Amino acid sequence: MKKNRLNKDKAVRIFQFEHWLRFYFIEEEGKLLTFNFDEEFLNELRINYSPLNEIAENLNGKYLSPEVSQKTIVEFLQKHFEQEGRDVVTPILDSQPFLRELQLFNVWVSLFEDTLEKEILPFEKWVQIFEKWKSSEQAKKILYSLKMDKIEKPTSNEIN
Repeated sequence: MKKNRLNKDKAVRIFQFEHWLRFYFIEEEGKLLTFNFDEEFLNELRINYSPLNEIAENLNGKYLSPEVSQKTIVEFLQKHFEQEGRDVVTPILDSQPFLRELQLFNVWVSLFEDTLEKEILPFEKWVQIFEKWKSSEQAKKILYSLKMDKIEKPTSNEIN
């Protein structure tokens, strides 16, 4: 079976989907966080977001931590995009364009959290709103500052 090609945009979308699930559907059980999706919701995800629904299915009923989320996403990426004998996932996840896009997305969620919390928006609506915001002056300035943070600044010894 031929695997799909992974690129930055696909990888970002997968991380965004997991973030969307956490944003709207996470539940607290004491001090622990979990997902308790019912079968009807999982079926909706299968219909509307296949194969991303596998992320929800794999997280369903598990106690969440950053490690559990990361492991679930990486396993999904490997299943759908790894090619025999080639690691195509790691170079993309380690790339500056991917990391900046994900940072920009996280900034967007933080900036618009109150608006996003007003109602449960479909994932595709989240993506649409984010993509539109990315072309705004505010987003361009934030992206520029993220790029500048990654530039190695010379030490005073190197300047003199």
